[in-house]
Amino acid sequence: MGNPKAKNTRLEIDGANVASSEGRAFARGRLLPIACVVGLIGAQAWMPIIGLLSDVYRASALSLGGLSALVLPYLSTCAISAAMFSLLRARGAQTSGIYGAFVGALLTCLGTAMLLLFDGLASNKMGLLFALVGFLLGFGNSLMVMTWSLVIGRLAGKALAGVAFSVVIACCALAAFAQQAGANSVLLFATAALSVLSAVCYGFASACGEAMEHQRPVSGLGQAYCRIAVSLGLFGVLFSMMIMQFSIAPHGQASWFTWMFGFAGIAVAALLLAAGRAVRKTWDFVFAYRFVAIPVLIAFFPFDPGSDFSLKFAFWFSTLALWCFLGIAPGVLREAAAILHVPAFLTVGIGVCGLAAGAAIGYCVAWVVELIDPTPNFYINVAAIVAMALGLIGSNTVVTRGSLARAYRKASVAVGETDEVDFPLNEKVSMAVKAYGLTGRESDVLSILARGHGLSRVQDELFISEGTAITHRRHIYQKLNIHSKSELIDLVTRFEIDGCDDD
Repeated sequence: MGNPKAKNTRLEIDGANVASSEGRAFARGRLLPIACVVGLIGAQAWMPIIGLLSDVYRASALSLGGLSALVLPYLSTCAISAAMFSLLRARGAQTSGIYGAFVGALLTCLGTAMLLLFDGLASNKMGLLFALVGFLLGFGNSLMVMTWSLVIGRLAGKALAGVAFSVVIACCALAAFAQQAGANSVLLFATAALSVLSAVCYGFASACGEAMEHQRPVSGLGQAYCRIAVSLGLFGVLFSMMIMQFSIAPHGQASWFTWMFGFAGIAVAALLLAAGRAVRKTWDFVFAYRFVAIPVLIAFFPFDPGSDFSLKFAFWFSTLALWCFLGIAPGVLREAAAILHVPAFLTVGIGVCGLAAGAAIGYCVAWVVELIDPTPNFYINVAAIVAMALGLIGSNTVVTRGSLARAYRKASVAVGETDEVDFPLNEKVSMAVKAYGLTGRESDVLSILARGHGLSRVQDELFISEGTAITHRRHIYQKLNIHSKSELIDLVTRFEIDGCDDD
């Protein structure tokens, strides 16, 4: 017969667990993307640097060598800390990341506070202080972005695209604000306040989400990681050289509406994605990435270095190209993670590292050119040719879907995790994941179920509980609009294999 009171107690506990699970599901589906948008907007510690550059630019006192003590430590620290975060987290124990968010906010607040103390100091003391501020802002910026990348990996495809574009639009507006305001107390206070808000939002996102589990990445993917770093690194060099050339060239003055071209660049990125959606029947960031160099070609094609209009025209379209790239690059890094079957924070860390390191290299090149002091026309022509070449190479040659898929195939076969006959199904699963907007964990579950295995195999391979496995399966069934495992297998196997080409 059993004890009715015990049964009622178990039912109450089960009901509470179901309600709690439903509440977390609602938070992930509705509130988590909002928290990601607000949090990532707050994780932008570069605003004081934009303000300082704008101040000296307006005062006609811009010297790349004079600002190198601030800019180079910032970029170098961003690159190193992003790479170390990804490497250590991929190999170490999995924690919530909450400490990283708050430490990053604290470092950003310290950096902005130090800038407020600079007024009245002797110029011979500014170099060391600038270097320290650059270190604090770079470390804080990188740490906050990297901890948020842990949450980004849990978003579905459509939610991820919405978050990425919302953040890029807001960052474009923040850049315009920093450029107009300069490095005053309002900008510094806003930077510190946003960093604190970012940490608070991360605490909420961490609380409403489930444990951040992931499988250890397949070894032997060094070639794919290098491709990602080199691709974004080339764009870092490109944009750094393009922007700095206007600082040392005659007529290199930004108009009041120059930053509006940043919003135009975001619109171009959206149009590229929409065109890719029409052609390939899915939202394909990697495909759209191949066309982000087009604004660079437009910027320098009809170029006359002696013309004031031509230089400003190039400046406008350089800004457009920069924000077009920033609108697409986050989606590329997330898709690269899905193709390589690695956590999103790993590809984001590699991408941030490459972009920051490339920008540091481009800044150094521009600084050396400033020291040599060539004729402005010569430098502008060379920068234009280099920029166009780097853009085409970085977006059309170094990173393609086929190159990443082949790298994963080679690495998996080498370590014996699979063989060549398994890959057609793997590729179909990847296509289904992208088409239906599954999360990273749902992708792992789908891959197991599509091979005919049951929930027990899901639990064993992914080290998750039965309840978590059931929840993932239910979400997959809902997104794919199916009701059984046989329907799931039929749906996956019907996908055409076109994910490993280079177009």
